[in-house]
Amino acid sequence: MAVQRRVAAAKDKDSTREDEDTRPGPSEAAAAAAAPAAAQQAQAQAEQAILPRAAFNIGVHSVLMLVLPLGLFFASSYGLLDPVYARTFGIPREENKTLIGAVLAVLGVNVVIASFLVSAFNEPEPPPLKRD
Repeated sequence: MAVQRRVAAAKDKDSTREDEDTRPGPSEAAAAAAAPAAAQQAQAQAEQAILPRAAFNIGVHSVLMLVLPLGLFFASSYGLLDPVYARTFGIPREENKTLIGAVLAVLGVNVVIASFLVSAFNEPEPPPLKRD
């Protein structure tokens, strides 16, 4: 009988030790509570880093969408592109410079659109939102 009590007491001590081992300590509990806050902070920083890049990308391409076609059109109309024409297919007549300038402006717009699409698709994706 005494032996059975000692065995039962030893089992109780082992089970309480196991419970103490499985329960998180104060530092572990604090780390577990801080983990979601740290994850939310990291996610917010990643989103803030992506937003300026996207805004810069849109701003640069908006300016290019205005400046490049107008620049090509007027450069062609006023003869600034004559050295380029002379090396390729010959200097056009004055009445054709406007038409060539318009074609170059349309091509310039298409180049800006294509470069915006390429840069937009190459931006990093924002981290997924965690829902609790």
